[in-house]
Amino acid sequence: MAGGLCIGIDVSKAVLEVAMGSSGEVRSVANQERAIGELAAQLLALKAELVVMEASGGYERLAAALMWEAGLPVVIANPRQIRQFGQGMGQQAKTDWLDARMIARWAEHRRPEVRRATRRARARTARAPDSPPSA
Repeated sequence: MAGGLCIGIDVSKAVLEVAMGSSGEVRSVANQERAIGELAAQLLALKAELVVMEASGGYERLAAALMWEAGLPVVIANPRQIRQFGQGMGQQAKTDWLDARMIARWAEHRRPEVRRATRRARARTARAPDSPPSA
């Protein structure tokens, strides 16, 4: 992995804040199956090299599972590592879009290994808390 587009996603119950690289556009996407599917298609078209989101109490599960299924290289990162990285970079402010950018910056610098999700992990990841059933 050298120099490709790293996507940072800050996850909440209702919304994903998606940073297109550490200095690129940040957009809000609903944390719902259809919206995540559309986002996955866009990220595939952009040839995203890495998609990183923090573990977020299970709210990341649906997004991770759908992006894995779409063939994107997804990493669920330890929030403590990203927070410590941000502190080391001097980031004082804390907003969702700044967090998304910091996740992208962490991915650009750290280049975490993408591991294939097992069938069991994908099934477990897909069961997001409070997610409505698919229509």
